[in-house]
Amino acid sequence: MSYPSLLDELRKTGATPENATDEQWEVAYMGAFRRDLPLGLARMEELVGRFKDGGEDRLSLPPNSAEGRQFARLFADIPQGIFERRYDVALGFFNCCTGAVANDRDSLNMTMREQFELQDPNFVDC
Repeated sequence: MSYPSLLDELRKTGATPENATDEQWEVAYMGAFRRDLPLGLARMEELVGRFKDGGEDRLSLPPNSAEGRQFARLFADIPQGIFERRYDVALGFFNCCTGAVANDRDSLNMTMREQFELQDPNFVDC
């Protein structure tokens, strides 16, 4: 997974790949998400914000839209871990295009029935 602006963002922290701390890497990644995946980042922050306000805990986006593709990229291991630490939540990626948020990993379990109900004929090739 490529984040084209990551090196520029890392340099803004005063670090290089050889000497960056974990905190500098996280700041750089967040900057890269802002620059490279602005649509996905906005939706991720919306999802977490709604959950923290007691609202919905899932968000589905069309997988072939620019927004949906960017959102899906933020569920890779490194971005997911960064968001979980920053927002103190657990994140999960259900089906092919539904992001979920919960207070802890155990609360993210999806039942077989829920998997069935999340199916959409338009998302077969997502």
